[in-house]
Amino acid sequence: MAYIDRDHFIALLERLGSDRDADVLEAAREIHRTLHEVGIGWNDLLIPDDEEEDEDDDEAEDRLDEEEEYELDEDDEYDDEDDEYEYEEDDDEELSEDDEPVEDTKDDRALIERILRDFKISEDTRDDLQDLKDDIEEGLFTESDRRYLQALIARLEGQK
Repeated sequence: MAYIDRDHFIALLERLGSDRDADVLEAAREIHRTLHEVGIGWNDLLIPDDEEEDEDDDEAEDRLDEEEEYELDEDDEYDDEDDEYEYEEDDDEELSEDDEPVEDTKDDRALIERILRDFKISEDTRDDLQDLKDDIEEGLFTESDRRYLQALIARLEGQK
């Protein structure tokens, strides 16, 4: 599933309360377009009331299972604020094709520069794009990063 910029999405939801009908309609269309682009629907976003308690229990069980799955070592740290361990990533873990760095990133770099230059985007999206530029420089840019960029430019071009 593609990435949704949470802060931008929340800002769109807040625009639904605008007094200006044009703002409401524009926000609603962008919300619909964003959900369609990432392949999810309202049912994926909203949790029925009777499932909230079950989900909280499931999350706690998943967290316990996850903590048991890892063996602690000297690099792992306990974060009091989040009340959980932060595990060091193992370098020998296998990556999926989407997580493997891609080689030719010239077009991706140009696309990032174009988005930064030609479109009005949120500060969070600018930060995300800067992170992607850093990933390109460090050889960490992946196929899923490329798909995010392609979905972003399609959405932005659709707004013009």
